Amino acid sequence: MRLAIFILSMFFITVVQAEVYKHTDKDGNTSFSDTRTSGAKKIVVPPVMTYTPPKVEEQKQETAQALEEESVDARIPYQQLAVTYPENQGTVRSNQGELKVAYTIAPNLQLGDKVELILDEERREGMNVGGLHRGEHTLRVQVVNEAGEIQISSSAVVFHLHHHSQPLRVTPH
Repeated sequence: MRLAIFILSMFFITVVQAEVYKHTDKDGNTSFSDTRTSGAKKIVVPPVMTYTPPKVEEQKQETAQALEEESVDARIPYQQLAVTYPENQGTVRSNQGELKVAYTIAPNLQLGDKVELILDEERREGMNVGGLHRGEHTLRVQVVNEAGEIQISSSAVVFHLHHHSQPLRVTPH
């Protein structure tokens, strides 16, 4: 154990690179030293590997330049936007009235654009919706740019939300 700790500590010494000698006495005890003794063998300690990361300022400049170039380039028109869950005319079972909407988009969402959920003709925040009542609902998703202009809209999806019914309790008079 001491041998392993010593060897590992040798890897972390970077200031002084002295010669290291290993000696095993007649009882089998191993010792290391920077002084050569009779019967000691020289050990070659490999140099410590280091990593120098790039400067942060350079990365910020490169990122800013890439963003400027992207905004200058012509926008790629969206080809597809579709709701993948819930399915059209499908049934969602949720006693809590919760729904997680999933969609596909091609190409990927572009810088500055956002996806909006329209549920029962009302704009909703996020793709996770709560507080829905049972019955029929209609939803669609749309991509809107920074100016609020609709870039593409999915087809409407009609789904039915089912809750577990609780039996009506009749209290005797």
